[in-house]
Amino acid sequence: MRVAKLRFLLLWVPLLTHAQPCVPAHYKTNASRVEGKLNVHLVPHTHDDSGWLKTMDQYYYGSNNKIQLAAVQYILDTVVQALDANPDRKFVYGEMSFFTRWWREQTEATKDLVRKLVDNGQLDFVNGGYVQHDEAAAHYVAMIDQTTRGHSFIKEQFGKVPTIGWQLDPFGHSATHAALMCGLLGFDGLFFGRADYQDMDVRKPAKQMEMLWRGAKSFGDTADVFTSNFPTGNYGAPGGFWYDPWSQDDPIMDDKCLYDYNVQNRVDDFVRASQDISSVTYGDDILIPFGSDFQWISAHQYYKNVDKLIHYINEDGRINAFYSTPAEYVAAKHTYNHSWPLKTDDFFPYADCPVCYWTGYFTSRATSKGWIREATAYLQAARQLEVLTQPQHSSAKSPNTDSLEEAVSLLQHHDAITGTEKQHVTDDYHVRLARGWKESQKVFTDALAQMVTADSSAYSDAEEAAEHVHMQPGSRRLLATAPHSTGSANASAQRAPDALLERPGLTDVNQHNTAGSAGSVFNSNATKVVVQGTADSAHTAQVVTSASMSSDGSQEPQLGEGHQQPNAGQTCSADSKISTVCSDKDQPVSAPQLWEQEEEGSNQRLRLQQCQLLNASVCEPSVQMSKQGQGFMVVVYNALAWERPTEPIRVPLDVTAEAQWVVTDPDGQGVESQLVPLARSSQDLQRTMVKEGVLPSLDHAAQDELVFLAHLPPVGYAVYTIQPYSSEDAHAKAAVRATMDNVSNQKSDRLVTDQNQLSVDNGLFQLNFSTKTGRLESLFNRQAGVAANATLDISAYLSGDQNAGGQFGPASGAYIFRPDGELPPDLHGMRVVRGPVVTEVHQVFSDYTSAVIRVWDKALHVEVEWTVGPIPIHDKKGKEVVLRYASSLRSGATFYTDSNGREYLKRVRDFRPTWNLTITEPVSGNYYPLTAGAYIQENGKAELAVLTDRAQGGASLVSGEVEVMVHRRTLFDDWRGVAEPLNETMQGCMNCHSVGLIARGKHWLTLQDPSSAALIRRTFQQRMNDPPILSFGALPRQARAGQLQESGLALYFSAVSSVLPLNVHLLTLKALPQDSVLLRLAHLYQVDEHADLAKSAQVNLHKLFASMKVSQVSELSLSANQLRSDVQRLRWRAGKSMSGHATDEPVNIDQHPAVICKGSECADNDLTVVLNPMEIKTFLLQLA
Repeated sequence: MRVAKLRFLLLWVPLLTHAQPCVPAHYKTNASRVEGKLNVHLVPHTHDDSGWLKTMDQYYYGSNNKIQLAAVQYILDTVVQALDANPDRKFVYGEMSFFTRWWREQTEATKDLVRKLVDNGQLDFVNGGYVQHDEAAAHYVAMIDQTTRGHSFIKEQFGKVPTIGWQLDPFGHSATHAALMCGLLGFDGLFFGRADYQDMDVRKPAKQMEMLWRGAKSFGDTADVFTSNFPTGNYGAPGGFWYDPWSQDDPIMDDKCLYDYNVQNRVDDFVRASQDISSVTYGDDILIPFGSDFQWISAHQYYKNVDKLIHYINEDGRINAFYSTPAEYVAAKHTYNHSWPLKTDDFFPYADCPVCYWTGYFTSRATSKGWIREATAYLQAARQLEVLTQPQHSSAKSPNTDSLEEAVSLLQHHDAITGTEKQHVTDDYHVRLARGWKESQKVFTDALAQMVTADSSAYSDAEEAAEHVHMQPGSRRLLATAPHSTGSANASAQRAPDALLERPGLTDVNQHNTAGSAGSVFNSNATKVVVQGTADSAHTAQVVTSASMSSDGSQEPQLGEGHQQPNAGQTCSADSKISTVCSDKDQPVSAPQLWEQEEEGSNQRLRLQQCQLLNASVCEPSVQMSKQGQGFMVVVYNALAWERPTEPIRVPLDVTAEAQWVVTDPDGQGVESQLVPLARSSQDLQRTMVKEGVLPSLDHAAQDELVFLAHLPPVGYAVYTIQPYSSEDAHAKAAVRATMDNVSNQKSDRLVTDQNQLSVDNGLFQLNFSTKTGRLESLFNRQAGVAANATLDISAYLSGDQNAGGQFGPASGAYIFRPDGELPPDLHGMRVVRGPVVTEVHQVFSDYTSAVIRVWDKALHVEVEWTVGPIPIHDKKGKEVVLRYASSLRSGATFYTDSNGREYLKRVRDFRPTWNLTITEPVSGNYYPLTAGAYIQENGKAELAVLTDRAQGGASLVSGEVEVMVHRRTLFDDWRGVAEPLNETMQGCMNCHSVGLIARGKHWLTLQDPSSAALIRRTFQQRMNDPPILSFGALPRQARAGQLQESGLALYFSAVSSVLPLNVHLLTLKALPQDSVLLRLAHLYQVDEHADLAKSAQVNLHKLFASMKVSQVSELSLSANQLRSDVQRLRWRAGKSMSGHATDEPVNIDQHPAVICKGSECADNDLTVVLNPMEIKTFLLQLA
């Protein structure tokens, strides 16, 4: 028997030795495009979220994998190795936040290999920003900054310029991104995954998944961008073709000697998927992305299967498949010479099912959104100070703004600023932001102190002043002259925007000299942390303690993946703003050290401090010094290149020791001021912060605020003194104590007054309130002669669960807004606080909602400070709180919302411009993102606008109304991946005994006639976005009220020689290496928005910074990675408008040559820059 078996086996030996191999010896992967076939561009990629379910560190290293299997370092390691193994393979990558980190860890040999792969086109950078930013909540300033950060790295290391927009994952897409961040940036194409399911159902049969997108009317057709929406609505490979190690999909098993051979099945499936995509795509080219979230962790495994797929598909011959890139795909589409359907609106709101509108994230994590906006503005101001005061050859270890820039850039990610990340990831983001802010604060306050004391020995002797203050040769100082202490706060030859706004019929769009301003400087204001608006804003509940944020303190916030519990005897700040930061309760509170001792026996040196919680009236230096009866200085900095002649300032005071206080301006003249008692909502907030461990005690919490109006120079500061009043000070009068009236009766809701109506009037604006209900009833703009009935209410939608409205689906959560009923507004009480500087109306709507309505003297707007929280959940219902502004304006179904702070877009209730909308969610389906504001109009009569201090969601659900969602707390996950409810608490823990998070913010309300509405709205929008920044310092020992001018301190300072036109904003002033400066100027008006201001504007760079000696000027692209003259974009033919509007024809745009000069040419050239409406221009200035 054994012999028979042996003979049988021996018979097979010659057959095996002469048989054909079961698998090919080589896979043919060098295919390219073939005319006449369906060409399938296979694009390997990975989408790496810069934080979402795990922190950025955890994603990079691959830790905390119990949450998600992801490790970016291994993706990049293996992709580079696999690309090197086969020159036909290609890969695209977008997130520079990860790539720059990986790059720092590589050897020079690996870096050389990567450069080779980039040069030969195997590794291609798409988007190229630091992150893949969100398009609803991100502000255009931060979008530009984060993109510039990424593009700078790519240019420096590889000499390359990205040409493709790659916005795969954002939850809706903005017109500003298409026009500004693609068209004006120089991109040839834009790709994304998500779009509304109804929209895609209409476009697929019409083969309109690819289009030409004209996102901004103001740019004409110059920024049109070819746009491709993946037909799957996602950005991964077809089902069955995912090849990561944890994938359940079968690999391609091509050994014909095995029973599991599946090549033909795999080929058939892929051909079928390709043909499905081709059926909804115009032309013989389709793009199929291969990869998804954190895929390609084992690139060898993935590439081996794709190699096989290409080989066998092309062997089959029905279609032609090959490795490609988005740029190659766009180039192929460009050869068609086709007229592409024209898109002129945007892709908001986004829904992926009838009850699944992704409009909740417009507001989610409201305090975080506010802090990010503040940090963006603070960064711009701090950069200005670096330009003015940092030495050219300063040490890399010196404090700088780079860490804040990195943090702000990171937080533009579409799972960061959106508030759609897990709680512990939010904490991690906030620690990074706190660290960056802390370092920038050191830059800010040190530079400002140098400016103030430059020519003075008030704080130190002359020798010390020279050593510690004056700039060394080779410094990057813009001004040749030092700041002067005698510069009058009222000396400007031309009135600035705020003053000009008081003149009806304004048409002045010219650049004005600031004669009398003494030079240049920059200051940091009360560094707030979540709210902005006026100079008092600060983060309320999501707090960084003063200990952790002191400009030179030693306590450092610690990064951590979760929440650390405080030790006994400690108080902690740990909510959704930062991870736990603790300080010892038993440690005595020391008096603020606002001066420094250089060494034993030396004189004092000015030290400035900032307060993180001004909007909660918590400020250590002002409260402690006033408690001791000491005077102090407030250095108020203005980053705008316009004057601010009547800017409201609020300073917390303790009036226990001294009841009367006086304010003097830089000229020593008394300034009218007022003492205002805190609203009950602020007192409650302070007590809650102590109870929850956010504050150690109420030692630095004020019960009164001193308010006054400051006159601020453009790009500069003014020093105001606050001191106890003395009868000897004849030059100034004591602050007026505000009077209170119409306090509600505690036993009823009726207000104690015999009148039916109560009026608040500053001479320009009048507000009328009902004494029966306490509600606002009407507005009257005296200057414009416009009146309207108007009300303000705070209400709350009940968050729907999975069965809201009787229809099964996702609940309201971090992404989705799905209301299930509404709690009606119920005003509980009101009191009025009157004074010469401001009148406040305090309204309490419920135990967790209140508003303070402020009417400032000389103001053309109404300030509404809202406080919401802790939102109660004892009824097991989440709540989503809205402020509703209702008016008598007949606006119909139309309203307008901004797009990332740029153009305002027309919205129509229950309508989409490019398809017939089926209404399934009448509330959430009509919500849109408000990055800066919204307005309604009654044609020819009036405009009512609401400006916001952060990204929020809003709608106009009834004619004459604007509602804005300001805060959310939900109890269910919405099944969109984050796997957590949006349940924020004061301590940042979700399953704990902490109360819900309290949020505070501001809206500015304007009522204007149509001719001046855009002027007011645009100017105030910029003021709100860039609030003045307060710093506090001790007075010289010998100083008395009105005598600070004798100290030689520089009390008033401007960096610019002439203010910018009203329609131009100084967007960026940033120091770069080799004594160069990056300058950006932005036109603020869209075409046809204003009769005069919506036209081209001119700026003379010589006059803007007269003392700046420039040896070379180069006009660059928006992200500063190439000369503007080198930008070469593909031009496309526009076909029929998808909205069917004849008005979609492009406006004519005047093209102006790029500004460039070198050497003596710069002195001879007038360097006049012309900006068209909405245009942003970027310059590299080489200083002499």
